[in-house]
Order: sequence, then C-alpha cells, then structure tokens
Amino acid sequence: MKKILFCLTFILLSAGVSLAQDEGARYLESLARAYEGLKDYTCDVRVHFDVEVLKSPDMEAKVYYKAPDKLKVESKKIFFFPREGGFFNPAMFKSQDFDIILLERLT
Repeated sequence: MKKILFCLTFILLSAGVSLAQDEGARYLESLARAYEGLKDYTCDVRVHFDVEVLKSPDMEAKVYYKAPDKLKVESKKIFFFPREGGFFNPAMFKSQDFDIILLERLT
C-alpha cells in the first residue's frame, strides 16, 4: 500500500513540474522573440554604489551593443563593469540548455 501511495504521489508531482517547465520555456521564448528585432543600441550609464564598505564616486560610461553578442564600454575614468552580467541578451538562453522553473507568473 505504501509503495502504491508513493508511486501515485511521485507521478502527480512530476506532472506538475513538467508543466511548470513548459510554461517557463514559453515565457523565455516570448521574451526572446520580443528582443529578436533589436540589432544594436547605445546608452549612457551612471553607476552609484550605495555600500558602506566601498566608498566610490559615481561612475559614468557609454555602452555600445551590437547583435548578437558584442559589447563595448567607453569611460573617461575607471569603470567597474561585470564581464558576463552587464547586458541582457536573450539569444544566450536556449530553453533546451536549461531547466526552467517559473517562480512567479507575470501579468
């Protein structure tokens, strides 16, 4: 009886997980389609660190992005910029390469 209950619980829970992954993949694909037409952009960036341990003046830079994955940052002074996390490129995220779990439904 315990084995049957365990198997039934496992089957019911695994179906919910796979449905959530499909829904998360649909969100990711719709986001990628929305950004698909974006070929290049330029923006001005101002960074302010609000951290007590790190006293740093505000930093300014100009960011150039060219599809699919080129990024250039120009600044007159030193500028701290994350190598991988500084820009959003939805083309990097292929749904078959990740386990996608939807944490919150967007409205």
